[in-house]
Amino acid sequence: DAHGANAWWDKWAGEYMKLHPNVTIVWNTYDNSHPEKLLLALREGKNIDLYYPHTQHQENDIPFTEPFTKEMVDYYSQEFTFIDETKVGGELYYLTPGVMTGGLCINTEIWEEEGLTDADIPGTWTELMELGEKLTVKDASGNITRYGFNGVNHGIWGSIRYQQGEYLFDDNGRMNIDTEASLVGAQFLYDMINNYTVDPTLNTSEAFTAGNLAITYQWGWRDSWFAQNAPDLKYFWAPVPVWDDTIVTPARGRNNVELLLSVAKNTSDINKEVAFDVIKYLASNEDAMVEFCTTYGIVPMIANLVGHPGLEGFCGDKIAPIIDRTVWPGPFPGAVAKSFKAIGEKIWNGGMSPEVAIKEAQEIADFEVGTWDPKWERAYAHDSDMNH
Repeated sequence: DAHGANAWWDKWAGEYMKLHPNVTIVWNTYDNSHPEKLLLALREGKNIDLYYPHTQHQENDIPFTEPFTKEMVDYYSQEFTFIDETKVGGELYYLTPGVMTGGLCINTEIWEEEGLTDADIPGTWTELMELGEKLTVKDASGNITRYGFNGVNHGIWGSIRYQQGEYLFDDNGRMNIDTEASLVGAQFLYDMINNYTVDPTLNTSEAFTAGNLAITYQWGWRDSWFAQNAPDLKYFWAPVPVWDDTIVTPARGRNNVELLLSVAKNTSDINKEVAFDVIKYLASNEDAMVEFCTTYGIVPMIANLVGHPGLEGFCGDKIAPIIDRTVWPGPFPGAVAKSFKAIGEKIWNGGMSPEVAIKEAQEIADFEVGTWDPKWERAYAHDSDMNH
């Protein structure tokens, strides 16, 4: 798993094999070519029984995936609370232990050294940038030895536009990129690198783990990466700031589902049976699911894990209070992400003006995506607060 969660998969596969010594589970770690390799394996039905799915690729993968039986769906519906929302064509192909969203990662040691408390956690994006300037340290020659805030991430644009009440897709399913709300977010991305001490070329993960960065923007899965690459790092999470703290924010940003496993359709019947038993073992094991949630930094969508003491202090625990104010735009294809990522890339790497960047990104979206069903966003719990 590229997220850095290999230890979880190895541990719980090992536990299953202890109970079933006649079963051998071998995980293949993926790389950037994973989607293509996975699709080829699923089509051919060779050397694959279980796989770790991602919604951005499900349009290609689902035809070669075995659906859960009605009995399975009824069984899991007793505890998993995100079932109907993730069905495809009325069928269930994976379980959703939880959802994640973006947040602020804050270095605990720097925070405490500076005498900061919970009262200093920035409530607005402007406050975040101002605090970042205060926490930036330079040597006698003016070289930056510690960044206060750095996190050039397209998720920031997404959060700011949602916070103004605008969905990612309009009522006809076209991406909302060349709009006033989008421009506000794009302008902020531009201001980050032109008005503040933010370097778009900085490797924020490495800088944060080295103590050269006080605050960064990340998504929950980064917990597993930090645990694998910097196990001694002390940090804590805080929800993303809002654009205007004088009003009720329509939505904090986007969320996405974190999935468990899917079963290959073209494998043998006996292997399917075992594969579904592995899923049942993991999904029914409280300790495994608690560790899954802490590993991937997710808010649990499993009834008996809500408020679980084993989740206290982790990303999902800190983000949980605002998760119902985040929007799931559905299992959109990768072309959608490519379109909104283009905004930041054009501004941060190409030096393009915000106005031109969103126009060009809109052209990419219209060509690459076309339209996407807006029903997913309209199912948002606070849809009445959004612009219509």
